[in-house]
Amino acid sequence: MALHQLLMTKPDTPYFRPPQLHICVVAVADRPKVVSWKFQEDTAYPAVVKSNKVAAISDGHSVSKITVFEEFASRFTEGKSYILKGHNLMGKEPPYTIAINKKSLFFRTGALHINEDLKKEAAELIYPSSIETNLADCEQSQGLITVQGEIVGVSALKCIWRGREAIPLRNILLQKESRKVSLSLWREASVSEHLQMGSSVKLSHLKPANSDYGFNLKSTNFTKIEG
Repeated sequence: MALHQLLMTKPDTPYFRPPQLHICVVAVADRPKVVSWKFQEDTAYPAVVKSNKVAAISDGHSVSKITVFEEFASRFTEGKSYILKGHNLMGKEPPYTIAINKKSLFFRTGALHINEDLKKEAAELIYPSSIETNLADCEQSQGLITVQGEIVGVSALKCIWRGREAIPLRNILLQKESRKVSLSLWREASVSEHLQMGSSVKLSHLKPANSDYGFNLKSTNFTKIEG
């Protein structure tokens, strides 16, 4: 079964077991994840960090991204091809994602041809682009954007509970010329040393969002902050 077909087809039974896949691991990147934070005064520190990886895989026809926990990350190498067995599908509806677990096996095979378009698509999954956008135009933007401005408001650090996980959040107000936009900065972005009143900053990989409270920009796992 082709990779795209597997991820886009709803199984007929809850006991469905995904078939083996012939894949190439096109690109790999470290993606550490803080799974526990220590809160102290107006900041937070990583208490427990998992050294996870993300990989873009392809069967020569389509590309998908998988997250691999640190205990399984040594099972494959970037640029090599494998028969993948013992994986699961994750998600309630298509498109699904492939979940790697302790039963997953990677068997080395001959090289699978991956064309340049698929390689570019894989790179975009691992390192998504962020379009530089004027703060005045960000409300009409789609995808991930990069903005610059002066910080004219900084909230105290908040501890937000999601299930059993406590996550740091800080809201800031960014201004450039007459335009002001609220930003919600999560996790590592919330404790950046550059978040000072009056500082000029550049923030990448922000996601535009609308809610009952109005428009704002939210940080993502890729957000970088420069002073």
